[in-house]
Amino acid sequence: MRPWSRPFAGRLEELSIESEALAGNALGDPATRPLWVYLPPGYDAEPGRRFPAIYLIQGMTGQLDMWRNRSAFRPTTLENIDALFAGEGPARSAAEGPGSVAPPPTIVVLVDCWTSYGGSQFLNSAATGRYADFVAEEIVSALAKEHPWKRSSSTSPSPASPAVPCSATPPPARMARCWSRSSGRA
Repeated sequence: MRPWSRPFAGRLEELSIESEALAGNALGDPATRPLWVYLPPGYDAEPGRRFPAIYLIQGMTGQLDMWRNRSAFRPTTLENIDALFAGEGPARSAAEGPGSVAPPPTIVVLVDCWTSYGGSQFLNSAATGRYADFVAEEIVSALAKEHPWKRSSSTSPSPASPAVPCSATPPPARMARCWSRSSGRA
């Protein structure tokens, strides 16, 4: 592992989104939030293709820009994401060499839900703001409606459709978020 980054095979779009759900929250935290979208290698070569998306959220006290943090002798999370979709990731078995199996091209959306308390747990709360609505409704809708990388013909995406890895989120918060979105409750 070299102590400097390498050029990405895909690309990272750094955007911001103005959130109605977070406007006027009790903490006075900003309603305009950064949003990063990783586009896999080959994305531009297939303008008509609809790509799956993974929404990557950080755990308590995590901030969006922490995905760029480098530890000694280790790639950053963003470099790992790029290497994985470029076919340079770990093998599925010891018999296969590194990079022998690449997942299908996938868009990775990195979401910011930092609060003055250190995190939102991605739930709607009078104490911190409506972060479940921000992620599941505003971000998903903004990507589907306004930005070309979603390449969706739908104007009302299902909030339960994106995959949201969140292993650092406490189990009750994960269960509440999944239950409320899958049952149609907000």
